[in-house]
Amino acid sequence: MMGILQGQVAGSGIWRPAGRWFLNNIELVLTAVGIGVILLSGFVASRSAFKDSVPLTRTVEMATAVSATLVGVIHGILFWLLRRRQRQVRREAIGQIREMLGRVDLMLG
Repeated sequence: MMGILQGQVAGSGIWRPAGRWFLNNIELVLTAVGIGVILLSGFVASRSAFKDSVPLTRTVEMATAVSATLVGVIHGILFWLLRRRQRQVRREAIGQIREMLGRVDLMLG
């Protein structure tokens, strides 16, 4: 029993795989959340108090279009930031590998 718990914070065994899964699938999670926001905005617009002043279909269309545009812009910015970070990490890893290979070359040469 002690061997199982040794070196672990309570509950960390559960949260690490969940966090890893989230980070590995962040694009899918953000897309699902975005679709949910778009659908929810249409639902809220259909229940809004503005039904009397504007035809219902126009209100739902407008709310859905605006929220879809905003979700698209936010997704674009987030995905660009994620890719930028991935490129930065990849460049750093390549630099470290080149540095290690340079040291090995000096040792062997």
